This record gives sequence, C-alpha cells and structure tokens, in this order.
Amino acid sequence: MNFGEALQAALLGKMVSRQGWSGMAVIYTPPMRADLPDEHHYQDAVSGDTVVLGGHFDLVMPGDVIQPGWLPSANDLVADDWTVTEQVEGEPPEIKETDDEEPER
Repeated sequence: MNFGEALQAALLGKMVSRQGWSGMAVIYTPPMRADLPDEHHYQDAVSGDTVVLGGHFDLVMPGDVIQPGWLPSANDLVADDWTVTEQVEGEPPEIKETDDEEPER
C-alpha cells in the first residue's frame, strides 16, 4: 500500500509499518486530555494540572517502547511497501542507566 493508504489505516486505529522496517511500526494517537502527575516536567510549562495533548504519530518498537512524535521522511511518503501490522517483534533497544540527578533547566 502507498503512504496515503497507510495514513488512512493509521487514522482508523491500525498500526502500520514498512516492509523494510525491522521491529518498528507507527500508530496514530488522537488528541486527548491528560492529568499530569505532580512531578511531571510539563508542570513547569502549563498553568493547570490537566493538559490537552495534540494528535500525533508514535513509533512503536520492541520491548513496549514508544517514541512519540514520529514524522515521515521523503522516502516514507513515496514508498509503496506500507503494510498494516498486528504486532512489533524483536529485541528491545538497550536503555542506558543514568544517575538520579535532575537535569538543569
């Protein structure tokens, strides 16, 4: 399928992937209201405890890893190897351990 068809499938709640991608897929997350935990870093940017998260695409990877904010490349837009997929398979990415210090703001 082409990107337009994959986009329509994603907007209908399907997870889509390219045939050349190994263990990755894209999902659409519609706009939603979310209550922020007290410690969330968004608290510094907003005036209330509830925010509206805009609709966006997420990259889904093995190990239940989701990277918000996926954008298609020029190659993704012209590709015709898109498919609807049911699950993401493979090994999760390595997560580096960090110290417990808060980053400077």
